[in-house]
Amino acid sequence: MLRRSGIPNLEDLRAFHAVAECGNFSVAARRLNLAKSTLSKRVSDLEAVIGEGLLRRSSREMSLTDRGAALFPLAAAAARLYGEVADAVIRPEGQLSGRVNVSCSIMITQRALAPVLRDFLHENPNVEVRVHASNRQVDLYAEGFDIGLRAHRQALSHQSLLKRTIAEMPWNLAAAPSYLETLPTVRTPEDLERHIIGFFGMRDDDATLTFHGEGGVRSLWLSPRVRLDDMTGLLEAALTGVGVVALPLYLMAGHIAAGDLQVVLPQWQLPVSQLSILTAPRGQGSPAVSRFADHLAKTIPTVLRASCHLRRPPL
Repeated sequence: MLRRSGIPNLEDLRAFHAVAECGNFSVAARRLNLAKSTLSKRVSDLEAVIGEGLLRRSSREMSLTDRGAALFPLAAAAARLYGEVADAVIRPEGQLSGRVNVSCSIMITQRALAPVLRDFLHENPNVEVRVHASNRQVDLYAEGFDIGLRAHRQALSHQSLLKRTIAEMPWNLAAAPSYLETLPTVRTPEDLERHIIGFFGMRDDDATLTFHGEGGVRSLWLSPRVRLDDMTGLLEAALTGVGVVALPLYLMAGHIAAGDLQVVLPQWQLPVSQLSILTAPRGQGSPAVSRFADHLAKTIPTVLRASCHLRRPPL
């Protein structure tokens, strides 16, 4: 390959870093919001300056050459520097612009994200926010999302994304008083085996509940007779007296305060879940994305804490 004189361009290094990390030109192009042809040219220009090929391309896969692997750490540093520069470049009137694409579960969208949109949009009138609310696990890179909001108990496996945990969400067991009045009192975790249990989600391998209390730690495998992949639906079923359900406290607190639901085994605590923000590595997102992620990290914990107060729901 004929070597072109000069030094590597910062944007070309950023483009190469994205392609190498994503393993695919199409995915990297969506991630950087560039045309695939533009991205390909940037990588080709970088290879011309280096004087060697950086990527091995085939119809089925792509990998780094030895020179590409050696250059990758420098390209990562360049991508971070690009982000720092981009963060400092705002509109003359001091306002960001652009579009932010967000992936979030339906319940977190309704209870945590939607309440904090107004202030951000008011402060950033040239930024457009698009929220895809779905309980399906999406591939943020492949589907073109800038930010993912994920509630989880286990560690997330998105190794190429930055994770920022912003809140812990307690879970409780609860049931309608009308249901509990008809069956023996639940005094210990083992008593749950005589009750109808409702779980969120469809995985058959998550039927074990771990309880923490003065009696130590107990793990109990249950056989839920009701499973819904919608938390609102499971809550409504609990309110009709379907059985004992496990749900986040922020969702049930108002109904508990109103007497529509009663906490089951209040002396035993279930493991909390965490809420995390997932974003591309620094330098791969726009300033608007960084600003919105910071806004979510600052405001959502306050919303969730307020939701967990045992107050009556609005009529």
